[in-house]
Amino acid sequence: MPKVAPIIPITFAVSHNDEPRNVILDFGDNRDVMSATRWRVPRELEDDESMQARAADAREYALLAAKRWKHYRDTKTAAFSLDQL
Repeated sequence: MPKVAPIIPITFAVSHNDEPRNVILDFGDNRDVMSATRWRVPRELEDDESMQARAADAREYALLAAKRWKHYRDTKTAAFSLDQL
């Protein structure tokens, strides 16, 4: 039986500023999630209220996602690979 390549990580193309870019989707780990809790709104955005609000929303989303991740990790219900889904 031939060995089948894993489907994770997944590479696909997206459009950014009308330019094609390849991105990689992969499972994160505890270190990745904890790094998201240290995100801050950059000072460069102080003069742009719209971008400052977007960055604050992204930070809040990251904090809520990290909180959810910690719950699943601590209750041992998190998937760490595609096989565990």
